[in-house]
Amino acid sequence: MEIKDKLQNELLKRKIEKERARRNFLEFLIYDGEGNYKKAKHIEFLTNKLQQFVEDVKEGKSPRMYICLPPRHSKSETTTKKLPAWVVGNNPEFELIIAAYNADLASDFGKIARDTYKKHNKNGTSIFKEELDKDKSAASSWGVNLHRGGVTSTGVGGSATGKGAHIAIIDDPIKNREEAQSGLKRQRVIDWYKSTIRTRLAPGGGLIVIQTRWHDQDLAGYLMDEMATGEGESFETIILPAIAEENDVLGRKVG
Repeated sequence: MEIKDKLQNELLKRKIEKERARRNFLEFLIYDGEGNYKKAKHIEFLTNKLQQFVEDVKEGKSPRMYICLPPRHSKSETTTKKLPAWVVGNNPEFELIIAAYNADLASDFGKIARDTYKKHNKNGTSIFKEELDKDKSAASSWGVNLHRGGVTSTGVGGSATGKGAHIAIIDDPIKNREEAQSGLKRQRVIDWYKSTIRTRLAPGGGLIVIQTRWHDQDLAGYLMDEMATGEGESFETIILPAIAEENDVLGRKVG
């Protein structure tokens, strides 16, 4: 009887963990990480912001967010690789676009998002109930069976023709410092943003820009300048420097 009770308690515990992971993005990351994904102040801050972002999309508020963190601080892992799986899992009609400086990187992001979704859709007790579409399961374009939702990946300059997005994520549209020094390449990114990716958003859809800053006139600089003059859209800025400055949002001491 004691063994049976322990088994039932364990099953109940797993059920509760899965339900928490379905409802809460940070809990999903911890569950998905199987002990390898650790809580940290900046991760808790970022995931809370991202969860609210998704809620704002669901309410048709057209949220905009810009994220800047130091390298290797999980901004892409959290936002570009894992968030799409969690969003589609909870909203199987949602379409997402992932964009990066080239199609290969964007496809890599899309593959991890797809594999993450698939990992939690193995049977009836998994977090996500809807199965992947067997006819649409490529890394660069995957969807959910009998639903419109899914993820499309594209490089900067790609057309994304016919694709819509409830959420678009642009992750590092410029490859490196060398490319960022080219005015032509910076302008190419800005023109693509205005003429292509921005136009693919569904009514009320949301946009996230993640960028390593190589130049003050890059895409992020353009968006911030437009916002400052009142001519552009309002972006919530998530800027967490490696060295804490005055009024640090994480409560760190200066320096």
